[in-house]
Amino acid sequence: MRAMPPLTLRPPVPVLCGLFAAGTICVAGTPAGLAGMWSAVGAAAALGGAAGGATALAQRRTPSALLVGAAVLGLGLWRAAGASGEPISPWTDVPTSPVSLVAIVDAPAETRGASATVYARAERVERPEELAHPDGRVRLALPALPSIAEGDRVEIRGRFDPVDAASPEGQRLLGQGVVATSTFPDVLLMGRVEGNAVETGLDHVRAVLQGAVRQALPEPQAALLSGLLVGSTADMPEGFRQALVASGTTHIVVVSGYNITLVAAALHGLVRRWWLPRAIVPFVGVWTFTLLAGAAPPSVRAALMATVALLAARTGRGADALAGLALAAAAMLALDPRLVVDLSFQLSVLATFGLVTLQPRIAALAPWLHPSAREPVAATLAAGLATTPLLAATFHQASLVAPVANALVAPSIPVATIGGAVGVLATLAWPPLTAAIGPMLLLPTGFIVAVVEGAASIPGAMVPVGEMPFMLVALYGLALLAWAALPTPEGRDLLAALRSSPIAGPLAAAASVVLAIGLIFSTGVAGSSQPLALSVLDVGEGDAVFVRTPGQRTMLIDGGPNPTALMAAVGRRMGMLERSLSIAVLTRADADRLPGAVSAVERYPPGLAIGPPEGSTLALYERWGAAIASASALNVDGPMVIEIEPGLTVELLPTGPLAATSSEGGQFRRTLIIRVSYGASSILVAPSLTPNAEETAIASGGTLRADALVVPRHGDATGLNQSLLEAVQPSVAVISVGARNHSDHPASEVLALLGGIPTFRTDLHGTVEVRADGQHLWVVPERGSP
Repeated sequence: MRAMPPLTLRPPVPVLCGLFAAGTICVAGTPAGLAGMWSAVGAAAALGGAAGGATALAQRRTPSALLVGAAVLGLGLWRAAGASGEPISPWTDVPTSPVSLVAIVDAPAETRGASATVYARAERVERPEELAHPDGRVRLALPALPSIAEGDRVEIRGRFDPVDAASPEGQRLLGQGVVATSTFPDVLLMGRVEGNAVETGLDHVRAVLQGAVRQALPEPQAALLSGLLVGSTADMPEGFRQALVASGTTHIVVVSGYNITLVAAALHGLVRRWWLPRAIVPFVGVWTFTLLAGAAPPSVRAALMATVALLAARTGRGADALAGLALAAAAMLALDPRLVVDLSFQLSVLATFGLVTLQPRIAALAPWLHPSAREPVAATLAAGLATTPLLAATFHQASLVAPVANALVAPSIPVATIGGAVGVLATLAWPPLTAAIGPMLLLPTGFIVAVVEGAASIPGAMVPVGEMPFMLVALYGLALLAWAALPTPEGRDLLAALRSSPIAGPLAAAASVVLAIGLIFSTGVAGSSQPLALSVLDVGEGDAVFVRTPGQRTMLIDGGPNPTALMAAVGRRMGMLERSLSIAVLTRADADRLPGAVSAVERYPPGLAIGPPEGSTLALYERWGAAIASASALNVDGPMVIEIEPGLTVELLPTGPLAATSSEGGQFRRTLIIRVSYGASSILVAPSLTPNAEETAIASGGTLRADALVVPRHGDATGLNQSLLEAVQPSVAVISVGARNHSDHPASEVLALLGGIPTFRTDLHGTVEVRADGQHLWVVPERGSP
């Protein structure tokens, strides 16, 4: 009988794990209603591939790579579709007025850039008393490094928006149990929730360690060491908090995949010369840190990834490490497929991938540097290179000083962390040692603080980053991968195989041309004529309009009440290298426009700022004034026409006094009407317009005639009537309105008035873009059709 040849797994393990992940990505990136289809497709592919593989084995043949790949891809689809389930319902009962909600923080705060995300499970509603508390979690956007931790009971005072179940983002949040979101509410700490004996013991240990740190060190060094030892940012001075954000070093004091992988690499580099400590200390250190930081699911996942990287360093085999990383990531996705869209999971995978593949290459660039300094620096730069595109694409900002700042502090982190742990334990054992150990700990922590504050003080340390072109990200990733992989034995074998292939050269040339062309067009370098694009942004129950002119100038009109939603929408429309807005317009100084508008002009300083006809006493309006202090300011007291570029004009029409919101003290304020004209096409943007204001505008010599109308007041009955509609005579209408708002917008009578006009709504169609080429006007909605 002929012996069966030895089986070789094809495709390789990382490829198979990538196919499994691709299946989960397909399900996560499509509407929840398609889960049944994906389940059927995945089951067919998995069972078909398994049957084909079994047949091949029965015939003593190695299963083909196509069969194995199809089976694994099918498994990913099948598992992810089966885990999607029926999401919970959004908190649709929440009013538009502020709410006081008591909740328990049920996950560590996730600080990224200048803001943090906090998840809390609702416990009860304090005000209004008749409102029932939601059955689920709420997501909060707070300033970076908030002084709250998992297990804290907090009172949240602010406005809540129900999750939009019709959007992919809303489906993802509902899958995580989130039923409502709130942007920068007031959060008051009420105390901690008693957990089990282990959690209580760990909380006590953390409290004792932090108390000893505060006894030994002044601020902000004490806050820094508390973050290094237990990941706590409570009681951190605000100035130092902002310096960490601006210098791109927040990861050193928060629990994240990035931080834990750096701790692992630092400990490994510190003891690599001794065999026994090298085998034990890094693993013990990583898991001790994880336990002290709370052992939340994100930190446990990060510790698992760090363990993979340590095993790679221990064995010295990069290929085995990549296979281990791929298997660990695939196993986590198999347990919870929703992790594929979790930023913490993505950062953990990328940071570990950077440590495995890039750290040896970076360390080889500085053989003259002592290993105790070279290894932490190499680990920091490797993790940073791997995660930078994801962070920039997600938060649309980057710290220019982060690479240098992180490289300077990296050698001091293990000294401060390990020295701090030993020193704090010594002071706990014998308190009189505090006087001697405090000054010793002040050296490394003081150096780190000096670097962080010095880097943050450099003008332009933090810069905005616009939309990251896919081709550029792909080119960046391929370049890093090639630099890391080609010097390895596997890379040399692949390179030799490509050189011997007759089609490799032409394919590489074709791929290079495609990449170059894609990069040129995606970065806007190509000189083709572009239309005027006016985007009514989907920012909830608020007004925000972004304009991109044919000459590539930018204009933002108002900002809406949700800075996070606005900055995400604007970031997707700014060029990667754009750092400022050409024009910023505030039509009215109220709480429905100022929060987003202030965030926008602080992030993207405008060249020209056009303020409302009247100011406001709101604190946010003072911030608006401070943010536009260096811009050319224009106050509009009467009708005015500005030529932005040839053929494109913006007409500004101030109205008479209009009723103000309650947040403005009940005063009557004037507002702006904006009419954008390009060639034969025109668009009217009048967020606060009323029929009475229409008469004022026409009497002052202006015209309201336009081809497209952004319907005033979210479609409220007080914003549009028959006479106003006849004055504008639009051929298309757009209503900016929040999903499931509690004001019954748009009003049924307004929809009846617009019955014969194609009408788009941001709650149904997402962001709605009105385009004009000077002769024709058309609409491109983000989703759906009118």
